[in-house]
This record gives sequence, C-alpha cells and structure tokens, in this order.
Amino acid sequence: MDNPESHRIIAVSRDLEALGFTMNKTVVICNAGDMDGLWVIRDRMNKGGTKRTDFLVDTSLKGGKWNKVTIEFYEPSN
Repeated sequence: MDNPESHRIIAVSRDLEALGFTMNKTVVICNAGDMDGLWVIRDRMNKGGTKRTDFLVDTSLKGGKWNKVTIEFYEPSN
C-alpha cells in the first residue's frame, strides 16, 4: 500500500469498543504530534491490550508513545 498513513486508519483495543469506538466510526485524535487529526476505525487489536490505538503507517515510521492523547468521536456539523 502506497503511503498507508494517507488512509488515516486505526485499530482500537477491544475494551474501547464497549465505549462506542467501533468499526467505521471517525474519531479526532489530539496531542499525538503528526498523528493528530481525523482517523477511521477499521480494525481491532488482538486481545490483551487495553486503552490503546494502533495507527496504520508506513514501515519507515517507528512506533511511538504519547502522553495525554485524547480521542473523541467526530461529529460533523451540518
């Protein structure tokens, strides 16, 4: 896949699904540096992880951890 981060796809840990973070929902991510912005949930993570998201990015980008990241549902204004 060319430039996978341009698709803005994330996976969420299964515990977040109970909070409404389910497939095909669009979310706004803040305080994650270059990863800030709108993302679409298109995958779920393996069992075991909690309160986590994984970004679909190019293999040249290394993993990262951020503090105080917020994830909210995207509500487009009419």
